[in-house]
Order: sequence, then C-alpha cells, then structure tokens
Amino acid sequence: MGFILGAAIALTLRKGFVTIRKAGHLCVETRTQTYRDYTDCDKVMETRTDAISPGVRVLLVDQWVETGGTMQGAIQLVERQGGVVAGKERKGPTRVDFLPRLGRRA
Repeated sequence: MGFILGAAIALTLRKGFVTIRKAGHLCVETRTQTYRDYTDCDKVMETRTDAISPGVRVLLVDQWVETGGTMQGAIQLVERQGGVVAGKERKGPTRVDFLPRLGRRA
C-alpha cells in the first residue's frame, strides 16, 4: 500500500509505520489475507505477525484505490490481528480520474 505516503504521515504524526505487502515480499513470519483486486483476481497480502498489537489504532494509507478490494483486505488483516482501524486515507488519483483524459467513459 502507500509506503512513501504512509511513512511520511507516520513521521509527521510521530507514530509507528507498518507495511502491508503483496505476499512473498517479507522474509519474516507473516499473517496473510486474501482479497480481490481490480482485475477481479484473488490476491494475497501480508504483514509481520508482530506488527499490530491488539487494541492498537491503525490509519490505513493507499496511493491508489480502484475498487476498494485492497483496502478491504487490509482492514480485515488489521482486525484479525486485533488492531482497530481508526481511519482510511487515499492520496492521489483514482482510475476514474484518468478515464476522461484517455477518451474513455467511466
């Protein structure tokens, strides 16, 4: 999800930063969550098993949202670890923002 934006927000707020990645990119013990992406394919995301303690409030940040499938998967992953989603933030354009410039209809 939005690594650069998330890290910048965490630094500004003086809070911790945790990555949620596509499965297979972390070389530690992980928890995984399946989600459906914008192509309607099932994908798997992961985060460290020790990344989110029960009761910790989490702000999810993503730089691109098409269908919300990735964000929904991230919410489920956080909640399965006992975290509380305090907010969701999308920074940047959505696919629909680009369609008129490409001569396509949404």
